[in-house]
Amino acid sequence: MAEQNSPVSIRRLASLDALTLLYNQAHFRRAVGRRIEQSKQTGLDLTMILLDVDGFKDYNDRFGAQAGDAALRHLADVLQETVRADDLLARYGSDEFAILMTSQRETAATTAERIRLTVEARCSPGQNPELRQPLTASLGVAVFAAPLSTLDELTERAHQAMQQAKQAGKNRVSVATSS
Repeated sequence: MAEQNSPVSIRRLASLDALTLLYNQAHFRRAVGRRIEQSKQTGLDLTMILLDVDGFKDYNDRFGAQAGDAALRHLADVLQETVRADDLLARYGSDEFAILMTSQRETAATTAERIRLTVEARCSPGQNPELRQPLTASLGVAVFAAPLSTLDELTERAHQAMQQAKQAGKNRVSVATSS
């Protein structure tokens, strides 16, 4: 009986980030590809939010990799509790997380701000003694709409918006404009 379940377990494990137990980037990209095709057929709006932990390299350098890992695990738990059940959440890079939502720009911007505020409130040593200092995040929001036609274009637009948030002073949300 265990042999029957093994391929499913292995397949599931291959889709998860080992540290945070969120979906990994490869799974996220496959799932987003399917949702983009559905969006093209149904006309439902898709929005991507990219979140980057502010100053994470300095956090890791100052407190060590174990503390950095604990911070990422805590952040992943906070994000998982904050997003909706039908949102697709993944660890996208070292300290980057991606969320794909079926929503319009305004709803996604409101959600991104709620996530930012939740991270600010819950990712501090007072809320979790494993954290060595408070964490904040910069978030970029992009809508999958013309002229975008691929996941890479959507991701690039969300990444540019996230970089704008960082350049504007960090711990902010920036929404990509349609162009």
